[in-house]
Amino acid sequence: MKYQTFRKNPEGDFLWPGYGENIRVLDWALRRCDRDDQIAIRTPIGYVPKPGSLNLEGLKQNVDLELLFSTPKDFWVEETNELRHYFKTQVNLCNIN
Repeated sequence: MKYQTFRKNPEGDFLWPGYGENIRVLDWALRRCDRDDQIAIRTPIGYVPKPGSLNLEGLKQNVDLELLFSTPKDFWVEETNELRHYFKTQVNLCNIN
């Protein structure tokens, strides 16, 4: 599976700087758990941070949030197929179409 944060831009660079910066995403997610509904936008794949709600202060790399949180259909169709295959073969959920 190629999780959202492992996607690359057209130049081949990762869209997100890496695991060490995931605390920023966890901070955002915990604020969502505290029912802060003003920091999220609903998309076909779930909620994503509204512009300015994800702390990017001090990052050494510019992050294209628009590209990172985009929902390219071909990517998500492939991701869904891979998840379906995983659940059928590894978790033994045979009723998944």
